[in-house]
This record gives sequence, structure tokens and C-alpha cells, in this order.
Amino acid sequence: MIYLLGGAGNGNFGDELIVRCWLEALRAAGVEAPVVCDGNYAGISRRFLGTLHPEVAFVDDVNRLKARGPDTFYAAFARGWRFYDNGGFERHPDLAGLAARLAQTRVLHLHGGGYVNTIWPKNAFLLGFAAATSRAFGCRLVGTGLGLLPAAPAPELYRPLLAEAIAAFDLIEVRDRWSFDWLRGLSDSPRIVLGLDDSFLMRREPPAAPGPRTLHVSWFGFADGFEAVLDAAAGARAAGFERVLFWGCIDHDLRLFDRLAAACRGAEAIRWQDLVQGPIPVRPGDHLITARFHPHLIAARYGATGAYRVDQGYYDVKQGSIVDLGSPFRRIGAGSLAELPAAPPAFNPIVRLDAGRVAAKRRLAAWIHGELLAAAPAADAAPLPLAVPETAAAALLF
Repeated sequence: MIYLLGGAGNGNFGDELIVRCWLEALRAAGVEAPVVCDGNYAGISRRFLGTLHPEVAFVDDVNRLKARGPDTFYAAFARGWRFYDNGGFERHPDLAGLAARLAQTRVLHLHGGGYVNTIWPKNAFLLGFAAATSRAFGCRLVGTGLGLLPAAPAPELYRPLLAEAIAAFDLIEVRDRWSFDWLRGLSDSPRIVLGLDDSFLMRREPPAAPGPRTLHVSWFGFADGFEAVLDAAAGARAAGFERVLFWGCIDHDLRLFDRLAAACRGAEAIRWQDLVQGPIPVRPGDHLITARFHPHLIAARYGATGAYRVDQGYYDVKQGSIVDLGSPFRRIGAGSLAELPAAPPAFNPIVRLDAGRVAAKRRLAAWIHGELLAAAPAADAAPLPLAVPETAAAALLF
């Protein structure tokens, strides 16, 4: 059994896309082992991803367990790491089914996203619990595409526990250099790898047909600066775009769409479900103004230009990691939003390097799940490479 564990199940474009990427990768590779996907709200995952992957069991058992603990990051982590020492499932008889599943698990996979941090401190339980479960049941343990900041400095009391938990991972891949530095400050484990967001499992698909040049907008309600976005979308330079498309990356984002539609006649919206299911509605020459991470990452990979918001905190790291990959997007504040570029750059690193990064991420998937891959996946399933590198680091040659 493969047990996928993480912060999806909220109806969020990036988180649900990551889970779909892993489920599609496992299916394409011909993995025959049962798959369990544990997220925040099983009902949300089951209603959407369950229709695409009816063979997968969607649950929220570990995520319910995390909710029963403390609200501070390191206390939540320690509760997870000491879970079995402190009575384990005997103290949670309603989760006997979870205990039975974990006893059958061969790969426990803490999948990607930026959910383990001090903004949502209870999620630190997942890090400790995953490590403790690997130690208790002997299953392989991997983390992929993780973003771990912001993180408060680790108190001395917890540093040895953190080092032990990190050492329990066969691989712990992070998607940004800040998370890598934080982990390496706690452990010198060679299994800590600076890698890529899990959405790099998804190949960039060329447009099926020519389409209108589009100005994309992705924003969220608690982020300031939307008035400037509206001015740019309705400005004279925006007249060069044939379409204005708002990305509703969670349902709440769509509250902003009425304001955009009032400023831009004919503006359209797309919901997170359609973004996850695809195809991605971006073409080279499009432009995106965004406060969110995954729209920036995906649109840049697809050849768009754009501008991104930072917040002197969480999103500085997230957006900075995409710039490190070669995104041509510029930071909002470095120039007027109304200065929309007429054409994409002549040389675009994030586009030119994309195929190699996708191949590297898929080699990593093959390394993680190699022993569970079917011998002969279907010829039309675009299988992952079946050759398993000798080390995880060998899989990540960008």
C-alpha cells in the first residue's frame, strides 16, 4: 500500500493539483499497489479527485488526528514523533482502521505543498507522525516538494528530536533553498535534497489550437493591492489582450471576480476544479498578475510573462523560489502594473529547462515507488522511467 499524506483536501488549486499529479504519475507508471490519500477533508477530495481516480481511497484520518493536539509548531511536531511511545492508537480507538492501513503501508509519502509551517502549526504533527510511523512499522518514508517556511527557530529541547525524525526519512525533498537551509541547520543528513515542486510531475502540454491572447488575474481576498490590478486590467495597455481570465484558485477568490467583471467588460472566470482537471489555459504571450504561487509557477512554465506580489513573509519565499527557476515575472512594486510587456523574452530559462526538470521529477517518482511499479505498463500510458537510480540524489540532476 502507498499512503499519500499531506495538506490537500481544502479545494485549493495548488494542493489538489499536486495530489492529482502524483495519482496520475502512479497510474501512468503502472503501480498496482493500493493507494490511500489522506488530506484535510476527505469529502472534498472524494467528490472531485475520486471521480478521476475511483480506485483510490480518500480519507482524512491522520489529518483528524493532528487536530486533536496542540496549536504550537514544535509541540505538535513532538506529539507526532512520540505518538507511539505515548500510547499510540490505544488512545484513539476510533482510528483502528488507520492503524490497520499503516501496518500494510510499504511507502508513506508526505507529498508536497507549503503546509508545514508556523502559519498552520498543527501540520507539524504530520512531520513527526510520519517519521514515527516509519520507525514503528518499517515502511519506506519520503517527503517531496515540501515548502517548510516560515518556521520559528527550533528550541534546544526539540533539536535532537527533529534530527532523529529527519534521519528517519529515506528522502526529504524541499522545493526552495530556504527550506533546505532550515533543514540542514537541524541535520546533516545526505537525504535532504533541494528539488522541485511536485507539480513538475505534470508535463507542459502545447495548446490544442490557437487562441486569444489572454490577460490572467489570480488574487485572494485578504491580499491588498487589488485596486492596482483592476486599474492595470482596465488600462490602455490591456487593450492588446483579447481576453481577461480570472483564476478562482479557491472558491473564496471568486468574490473578487465581480469587481474585475465590473472593470473589464467580458471578463471570464475559471474555477479551481477546471484548472486542476486541465488543460491549463495559458499560452506563450499571455500575461498573469498574481498574488498566488502555483498560478505563477504554472504560467511561467507555459511561457507567460507577468507580475507577482510579495508580502515580506510567506510569499516572498514561495515567489522567490520560482524566480530562482528562471521565471521572467517581475515583482509588483518594481514598476507599474500597467506596463504590460508586448512580447515574451527572447530567452526564457524556466521554459527552456522545463523538459529536463519534468524528467528529473519523474525519475524521482520511479525511485520512490520503483519496487511497486508494474513490469509492463500500458504502451499508451506515458510511463515513467523504470530505471531506479542508486541514490535519490542521482535522480535529481537538474
